[in-house]
Amino acid sequence: MPFKSSLARSAGKLLGVFREADLSLRGGVQSSRWLNPSTITATGGNQTGAPAGLAPGNGYKYHTFTSPGNFVIAAGAGATIEYLIVAGGGSGGGSGPGAVAYGGAGGGAGGLLNSTTPASLGTYSIVVGPGAPAGTAGKYQGNTGSDSTAFGQTALGGGSGGYDTGPFGSAGGAGGSGGGGGSSHPRPGSPGPDNGGAGTPGQGNDGGMGSAGGTGVGGGGGGGAGGAGLRGQTSGPGVGGVGSQMPDFTGPLIGVPALNPLSGYYAGGGGGGVYQSGTGAAGGTGGGGAGSNAPGHGYAGHANSGGGGGGGSGGNGAKSGGAGGDGIVVIRYAV
Repeated sequence: MPFKSSLARSAGKLLGVFREADLSLRGGVQSSRWLNPSTITATGGNQTGAPAGLAPGNGYKYHTFTSPGNFVIAAGAGATIEYLIVAGGGSGGGSGPGAVAYGGAGGGAGGLLNSTTPASLGTYSIVVGPGAPAGTAGKYQGNTGSDSTAFGQTALGGGSGGYDTGPFGSAGGAGGSGGGGGSSHPRPGSPGPDNGGAGTPGQGNDGGMGSAGGTGVGGGGGGGAGGAGLRGQTSGPGVGGVGSQMPDFTGPLIGVPALNPLSGYYAGGGGGGVYQSGTGAAGGTGGGGAGSNAPGHGYAGHANSGGGGGGGSGGNGAKSGGAGGDGIVVIRYAV
């Protein structure tokens, strides 16, 4: 009999477990860990995503900042936050009028950072760096983009594009990605110095050097987050460096339709400008502005991509390089 009693008690406990599990599945006993894995409650920026029933409904909530603001975490300490920080792109170099008005270089893309951090309760200041304004028309250096910051991390603004100074082009500026080097006009075929601007490891790449001598001389391409800018050639300017593709931060997911055509690429370098006749180089995939077809002003980097601006193309009036694209900060977490 004692054996039977013990067996009955064990069976009763097991039945109770099954009943509790059944209630859990029916909603009578719910596990918050299953239904809300992150438990984060936060405000700030443009908010999209689950569980509010908004696009994208992919199990994440996004907070998108296209201008400075505050990100406030009210609950969910210890849960994981992922962030994308992109700085403003640099602007392209300008080009002057006349027979020696060789192409300006592309601006470097803004630095790109993508990582995770444990959530801590409190208010976090978010800074979104604007792209560099277009430089002055003529033989002038572009401008450096502005930094973006979040969670104590700083993405550096893109480097300025160089220009034709005479014997050798000016060096591209250093930054998150470096600006392209300006073209030069020593005797045809003679080599110029490597004047591409330096990128920052972990954020971007170097700009391409400018070409030296010959017909169709062009500036170097600005560096991108995913690759260096290409060197300008005697046959034409250098293409901007490719950006980095961030498939979890596409335009539809983060609620910025203007970024939809970029398919998740950010921080492409600006294309180099060309000599007084010819075709400007393409900007890097990820929002880099193209160098102008001569003569003309360089094209601006794509808004909120951190893309560098394209170089100007002279020969018939002084032209400026294109402005850099503004940066962006996006924060996401599972819900």
